[in-house]
Amino acid sequence: MILECDRCKMTGDCNLFHKVNGEDLCGSCYNKLLLTSAKDLFYDRVQQNDSLKQKREESSKYDLSFKDLLYKYVGEFVGVNHNNPTEYDKALLISVNDEFFSISSDINSGIIHHYPYNAIMSVLQTVSDEHIIKSIPDCKLLIQIQRLIVYKGASGLIIPLPLGILGN
Repeated sequence: MILECDRCKMTGDCNLFHKVNGEDLCGSCYNKLLLTSAKDLFYDRVQQNDSLKQKREESSKYDLSFKDLLYKYVGEFVGVNHNNPTEYDKALLISVNDEFFSISSDINSGIIHHYPYNAIMSVLQTVSDEHIIKSIPDCKLLIQIQRLIVYKGASGLIIPLPLGILGN
């Protein structure tokens, strides 16, 4: 089924479109909407910082899923190792969905990274005014993403031997 984007009028396969508030949006318009929403959320969150701190303190007493934990930080900057497994960068947590969460390390670039929750190795959270990492000020949440690391240069040789050669 072919759909037309209600904003830019691009047409394409219905699997490439998102339904948002009754509008059919192509991937590009959907990402722009997410970034605009994230910027608005961020500025709203800055104004509500005191109430968020209180909510964090109250919610840290209960068991939460990764989705519940991350949801409280939507629109805020978090630390995440999405470019390099050993280094954490500042990224804006844009959205939290049922199966994945979305971040952007550079709002102006328009690039959004989407990660499933099973890619999270650990989450470090603080409810105090202390920074988790000094290089990322005002970061109250640190997300460690599982990265696939491929080692190069090691080689070996496997020689199959019949069991009779080894002896009894």
